[in-house]
Order: sequence, then C-alpha cells, then structure tokens
Amino acid sequence: PLATALAVQDGRIVYVGDEAGISPWIGKSTRVIELAGKSLVPGFVDADVRLLDMGRMATGLDLYDTRSFEDVLRKVAKAARNAPPNSWILGWGWDQESWRDSGPIRLLDFQRSSGNRPVVLFHATDDVVLANVPALAAADIPEDLPDPPGGRIPRDSRGARHGDLQGEAAGLLLRGLPVPTRGEFESWYAAAAESCLARGVTLAHDLNVPVTAREALESLYQHQKTRPALNLSVSLAPQPLELASLMTETPVDEKQGTPGLRIDGITLRLDGDVNTRGARLTHVYSDQQGNHGYSRFDVEDLVEMSGRLDAAGWGLVFEAHGDSAVGMALAALESRPAGGSGRTPLLAGLDLVRPDPAGGIRRRRHHDADPPDRRLALDGEPDRFEVGRIGLGPRQPDGFGA
Repeated sequence: PLATALAVQDGRIVYVGDEAGISPWIGKSTRVIELAGKSLVPGFVDADVRLLDMGRMATGLDLYDTRSFEDVLRKVAKAARNAPPNSWILGWGWDQESWRDSGPIRLLDFQRSSGNRPVVLFHATDDVVLANVPALAAADIPEDLPDPPGGRIPRDSRGARHGDLQGEAAGLLLRGLPVPTRGEFESWYAAAAESCLARGVTLAHDLNVPVTAREALESLYQHQKTRPALNLSVSLAPQPLELASLMTETPVDEKQGTPGLRIDGITLRLDGDVNTRGARLTHVYSDQQGNHGYSRFDVEDLVEMSGRLDAAGWGLVFEAHGDSAVGMALAALESRPAGGSGRTPLLAGLDLVRPDPAGGIRRRRHHDADPPDRRLALDGEPDRFEVGRIGLGPRQPDGFGA
C-alpha cells in the first residue's frame, strides 16, 4: 500500500506511514503541508547537466526550436536589429540534425543576416560554434588558417570555410569573446539552479564547468542564504587544455568546494560529437570523405596528463565519443600507475564503439575484485557496446565513480 504521511526533521525523513502514525511527530512549531491527494517524490538527480549553458541561454538567442538554417538566420537578423552598437550576439542550441534541410551552413548568408556585429552561435552539443566574419576577425582567425591540433574548420569544395568551428578550432574563437565577469557567471549559475529546483531536481552533476568559472561558483554557494541551493557535484573541464596542467598543482584540501558544492573531478574531452562529425573514428564518415573526426590529444600526452591529474588526487572523467577516442581512453587507463587518487574513473560519451574497445570496457567494468581505482564507471548501458548510439544508463552515486 502507498504511504499517506511523511515526517521530516533536521533535513532527514524520520517517518513514513499513515495519518494515525504521524501524529506524535506534529508539535506546536511543526509545519504541516496538506498534499490534497498529490504524490510526493524524492528530489530528482540530473546525471549530466550543463548549468552554465542553461543560465546564459536566458540572456541570449534560444535556437533549440529552429528547424532550418533559415530559422537561425531570421533570429539572428532580428537580434542584430535590436542589439546595441558594437555588442556581441550570442546564441545557443542549433542542431542541423534536427533541421528539415540539413544542408551545409553558408557563411555568406549568415554574414548578410548579422551585418557588422560579431555573432557566435553555440551548437546544442557545445562542441561546435558558428561565427560570422566580424567574430572570426575579432578572434584573429584568418581565412587560410589550417585545422589546429584537436580541431576542425569545415570548408566547401573550393576551400572556403563554412563558418562553423569544431573542437580546439572553436576554442580559438572563444578566446576572442569578451570575458564574462564574476557577476555574470554567478547570475547564470543562479538562474540554472532555480530552473533545476523548479523541476524537482535537487542534485545535479555537471561535468563541464569551465575552470574560469570556478571562483564565481564557489562564491555563489558561499553566500546562498535566502533560498535553497541546488546540491552540485562538479567536474572542471579545462578549456583550453593547457589549463589542465595547472590543476595538478592544486592541493587536495582546496578541491572540496563549499557546503552543497563538491569540486573534485577533471573532465578530459578527447574528441567531438558524432552529430557534428567530430567524434574520432577508426573509419571515415560515410557522408564526409576523408573525415575521421578529430582528437584533442595524442595517446602519449593523454597518458601523461591523466597520470599527473590522478596522482594529484582528482577524479577523472574521460569524455570519448568515437571508437578511436574510446581506445585512447582505455590506453590511458591501462597505463595509470598505482597509488593515485584511488577513485574509479568515469568513461562518458560512448556514441560509436567497435567490438575490440568494447571488450576492454567489459573487462574493466566487471572486475569487481579489483580496487576502486582499477575499475571503470560508465555513463552508458554496461552491456550494450555495439555500433550505434548508447543511451544514458547507471552511474556511480557521486558522478565520478568513487
């Protein structure tokens, strides 16, 4: 039978039962809430949320509902007409996979709709940005710039760029954006927390917090006194990757965050997303001749960097989407020396996985007799590693496989 009454004391559930049994728990100062037949459920846990994107979308263009490149152009044109002079126009959420016409992006049309204002539009995966000519110029990205290591600049058959930048190429552009203030970071995270709480989410795992936003996030949690705070487990995502080396120098006692906020992981993004053809594959994409996707690391650098982070006590998250990138992550895991953080690493992404890497994942996953840091936690179904998209599945309670 369903329970009809519940008592909470000092933040803990102390009774679950019926109306008769709850009477001793009701005193003069007890707050009694009549549910009037409604269901009461525990707070939800969001295992993979990008709070910064949620918050800043409220101040930029919302492109999640666009169904064609023309829809994007219309929204950009309207924003350009209403924007103050010299201001940047930022938007989030476009995804050509959901468009009715998923043909190539045309930089010339994009430029005509935006005029002389710099415009940067973030893909729904956050791994690709679309920029117009003024934005590219502000970031000092010339027309003839070759693909940087760990990135791609898509071009047409004549060699002209489309305007979208992937991976580390997008990172070059983002370094040219105006740097958000601490106040802006705090307002974005506060708005995202309110949105989560309004939907019943009380604990969130964010694997993609910029290192540059860390101080603002800690400050926000230190001063939250007037409203309930979202409990947050954070993995810092160093962008650019050079910042990862700085994290190896951070003492253990400085990683713990503040009440309600836990900062103890580092996300290493190995490749791009399969939807944008950035996931690193062994074979080429059937619809893009010569494109294998891209890698942000070579194996030797990944082994060295992940080993240093593990030795410094950080929990490790390897975000690998393509089969080649998954193989790199497994190589780094196998090469880690003993005596590091003692934490189980998390492997996330897992869009396209061939049988050989899958076998390595299964072997690591099912060695329950191994110590925690020799196992592997997964952001995916533990028994489904064939070619194809893998849905979200079980995860260790703290999001980092501790």
